[in-house]
Amino acid sequence: MSLILLLSPTILTVLGTKLHVGYLISVIYYLRRLNSPLVVGIYTELFLTFLEPDIKHNKLINAVAGCTFGVYLIHQNMFFKPILMKLFPIYLETNPLLVFTYTVGAVIAICIFCTLVDFVRTKTVEKLWIAFLNTRWVKIEEKIKKTAFALYGSIKKAAIKYYNR
Repeated sequence: MSLILLLSPTILTVLGTKLHVGYLISVIYYLRRLNSPLVVGIYTELFLTFLEPDIKHNKLINAVAGCTFGVYLIHQNMFFKPILMKLFPIYLETNPLLVFTYTVGAVIAICIFCTLVDFVRTKTVEKLWIAFLNTRWVKIEEKIKKTAFALYGSIKKAAIKYYNR
């Protein structure tokens, strides 16, 4: 599926040129969308590949895997994105080989940096936050329950009043 997705622009461009059919170019953009059949097929293949892997427990892999959501949140942060654009101005490069090289280097550098930041966060801030919550959790839980029940009661009263008009 990935090979078909990679080759589809070339195949459709050649077919569109040979057959003089202009709408095939728009099909290229459709095939690249996240809900196209090819992309959904790739998602399905990936899911099935990792459905029941025979992977032994590995402390390093588990530590890095635990940081992946943090990596996503950090590099998608609206304050961090402009910094990334300044650090890695790949869009200014015109040589395709250098674009590929810079892109791979940027991805690796960003991933390593964000993983380290999240790892430090889990070992410091998260431990302090969990210790804070553990000492006060009963009070916090009581307040959440009280607020949720009050909100539910208000919604129920409003619904009864609305339907009994």
